[in-house]
Amino acid sequence: MGSRNVELSRRALLATGVGLGAKLLLAQSTPLPDIRLIVLAPSPYTHRMDSIRAGYGIKTLIEARTQQLGLPFTVGFYDGVKRLDDATTLGELFSNSPRVILMGSSTWGQGSNRYIRQLFEVLPQQSIIGTQASTWVTAGGAHTGGEVVAQDIQRSLMGIGASVFNLGQKLVVFTTEERDDIPPGEFTLSDVWFMDQFAQLTVLQALQRRGPGLPNPEKVQAMLGFRIDYFSRFPLSQADFTKEIRRLRLFLDRARNPASPERAEILSSLM
Repeated sequence: MGSRNVELSRRALLATGVGLGAKLLLAQSTPLPDIRLIVLAPSPYTHRMDSIRAGYGIKTLIEARTQQLGLPFTVGFYDGVKRLDDATTLGELFSNSPRVILMGSSTWGQGSNRYIRQLFEVLPQQSIIGTQASTWVTAGGAHTGGEVVAQDIQRSLMGIGASVFNLGQKLVVFTTEERDDIPPGEFTLSDVWFMDQFAQLTVLQALQRRGPGLPNPEKVQAMLGFRIDYFSRFPLSQADFTKEIRRLRLFLDRARNPASPERAEILSSLM
């Protein structure tokens, strides 16, 4: 009964995501994106959709960086849970040799939710050798299991051949509660800055598999000014954050409200 209630709660949370069936049909008739973000959420706890909002932020920044660089990469944002009952459509998310797969989730009971384990148990036999992969995770506290979720997913991705990467020494885990003077569920400017660092690294990882007309990854890294030792240029004042980072943070924080147009936009982007 508990698992059924969790799933019913989840379906209610996503009920405003109209048009999903049409999007699934469209996805089946068009080439799958080069960079795929697969989210296994939300949790039944807060109704804020923290990990979905974070994934949307990362997707938005990846798209902005690819456009800035004039790269031909396409980006898709997928609801993995919707496919858990259909191994064929689930397997399609890992098919045709994606350049990058990013998987996101929230922390349940200090660890992985059941959707994560179910995905890797249901997933048909796959080999994604040559695909770069990583994770983003949200957790209520700084030490409440988010890193366990990230490592759990990454270990399973390694098991099907992915080359796993992280943001240098940092696992991409966003703390959404247990902070001084910050309302629960709000992302900080630093959070969104880290999303952008992760987006830049994702683009660079996508370039590791060379292709006709694609620029040298080292040149792109220099153009971006990206450094894997991100802490060497960590923003120290409000003035260090760009207007794009500020706008995205405001958008993501407004989307905490289930009735907001920002929430509707995020849900409509999920395929």
